[in-house]
Amino acid sequence: MVKKILVVTVDVDDDLGKVGINTPIIGKEELLKAAVEFGLKRPEDADLNAMFATLSIANMLASKDVETEAAAIAGSEHGGVEAHMRVRSQLAAVLSRYPAEGIVLVIDSPEDERIIPVIQDLAPIISVKKVVIEQSRSLEQTYVLLNKIIKKVTEERRFARYFLGVPGVVLLTLSFLTLTGLITYSLPVLGLLLGTFMVVKGYGLDEALSRWWRTKPVTLATLTISTVSFMIAILVTYLTVIQYKKIDVRTLGEVSVNAVPFVALGASMFIFSKMLDKLRNKDLTVWREATEITVLAAATMTVVKIGSALSSLPQGASYSQALERLLNGDVLQTIMYAALAVLGVSGSLAMMERLIQEREEERRRSRERA
Repeated sequence: MVKKILVVTVDVDDDLGKVGINTPIIGKEELLKAAVEFGLKRPEDADLNAMFATLSIANMLASKDVETEAAAIAGSEHGGVEAHMRVRSQLAAVLSRYPAEGIVLVIDSPEDERIIPVIQDLAPIISVKKVVIEQSRSLEQTYVLLNKIIKKVTEERRFARYFLGVPGVVLLTLSFLTLTGLITYSLPVLGLLLGTFMVVKGYGLDEALSRWWRTKPVTLATLTISTVSFMIAILVTYLTVIQYKKIDVRTLGEVSVNAVPFVALGASMFIFSKMLDKLRNKDLTVWREATEITVLAAATMTVVKIGSALSSLPQGASYSQALERLLNGDVLQTIMYAALAVLGVSGSLAMMERLIQEREEERRRSRERA
């Protein structure tokens, strides 16, 4: 059984020092005098209740023939490491004068429990008494709960991305739309963003994309670029039709010039990802993807050339006028050059593949003869 017990109250933020009371305070009489002095200056402070609770516990233990002493120690108004170091230093000083075999720790806030690991090696802590004023108990508990929630949602990444990231995107979107004079589109834009987020999370697309990024980062990057390019092409087409208010030869020309390059970019990036996969696997048929990109580039150049010719027509031009413009211009010449380029590139690449295959076959036969 513990024979000598120190009942000590801890004022971590040094409210005692703010009214001119020096710590550490050792002895029941000294602690009572300090409590009365502190109560006259700050009667509403919770540390006052902790000091009287310390005296009450000490008297209760003394009535049971347990050698007991009461004390009060304080930290620093700056909190943190400075406060914890001062509390430890003062408790060590008290124990040097009263070498207790156990400590009863009296605190006035759940936050003060953080001091326990700092001092528990100085003497065994046999009990912790939390003194909370009945009228403020629910307020204290609510404060602690809110403090924990705030720390969790701001410091833990898995919570911060939702509680801070999503509201942040919403605020940035509203600010951007306001600055650009497009605030009237705020509801559909926010609906699109939040709807996309809900679909991604609901179907676990973010986890699938994360696994895809770890296994095939290049494929995912090229697919993302392709998707964005297709979306831009759709948007450009929509805006062009809205601008001209109808679909005619001139509108088709503008769409060909402005939207088709984005379609070609998206398609070429998708083909490019297949080409990289074949290169990693040392697949000699990679020339086929190279031919596809060449054909796509030539076709895009041709379509843009045709679109330029059509967009230069006067408003309300007929299809016969458009055909006449194409025949009299250099569109046919562009088509011929594009076809020659495709044939030349595809033929050269096919010939290279055949030569490489023949060389590999010769090496294989040489190894077999050896």
